[in-house]
Amino acid sequence: MAWAAVGSCALIFQTIVLGRWIAAGGLHAVPDGNYEISAGRAALTWVGQGAMLAIIVSCLAATWYRSRKAGQITFDTAIVIGFGLSFWLAPLSNARDLVAIGNRYALNVSTWGPYIPGWDGPHPELQVETVVAASVLMYIPVITWVWAQMWFMTRVSRRWPSWGMLRLLPVFLLSGALLDALFEVILVAGLGMYGYPAANQQLALFGGHWYQVPLGHVIAGILLSTPTAMLWHHARRRKQEVHIFRGTACFAPRTQNWLRILAAVGFTNLVMFGWMMISQNTTMLGTDPMPADMPSWLWPR
Repeated sequence: MAWAAVGSCALIFQTIVLGRWIAAGGLHAVPDGNYEISAGRAALTWVGQGAMLAIIVSCLAATWYRSRKAGQITFDTAIVIGFGLSFWLAPLSNARDLVAIGNRYALNVSTWGPYIPGWDGPHPELQVETVVAASVLMYIPVITWVWAQMWFMTRVSRRWPSWGMLRLLPVFLLSGALLDALFEVILVAGLGMYGYPAANQQLALFGGHWYQVPLGHVIAGILLSTPTAMLWHHARRRKQEVHIFRGTACFAPRTQNWLRILAAVGFTNLVMFGWMMISQNTTMLGTDPMPADMPSWLWPR
């Protein structure tokens, strides 16, 4: 009930933020007349968005099937819904400084950051929230990171069954960082879906180029999927209900499902909020100037 209460508060708060943004006319694409993009890069952007959309649909279909088979909302289904309803936190990555920027050629809307209390990011009129490239719907596939960690950790536990959660913790952290690095390289350097304009170039993959991936952000990426994977793995090992779902068995099936969803929304919103805050600070440590080759379709020079 406590987790469900947190989830309810998150839903109410985001409804207010997004409602104010829509009422002010923010639901529109950012004008695209001030940049150039090559035909090859434009094609790659559309291919990437198509692939992202296919992954999103696949995640929704897989979790829906699992819940239908189980006869109730499963943990990964609730987590998919929770991450999907945490997209409103996306502008927090640029709450103080310009940390992450989206591909302005991709399907986008203007940022609702100014409607989040305390948000004071630079040039809100130029910031975009991409629909499927790196924001909004793209929070749904975070479950693939969780699935990947669960697959790996299941095999580690089978190989060393005597290891407790404390001994498994470094493995969880390392696998989370490696997964984040892999996805970041694909999305940033490979597809150009977003970029990091300010970072310590000495502590970044491909430092000094528009497609740089800050190592501080990779380390912070541990927080994106690892807490969820650890929660799930711990419950599986002990053959008990996942912590955030405990107590729901006291209610009727339909009420159970709603409580599970709300609890997952509360948990994932807290995870996403923590990740946004920590990744912003670790990315900006000892920042260098924006790379000279930053393309205008990411940010105007």
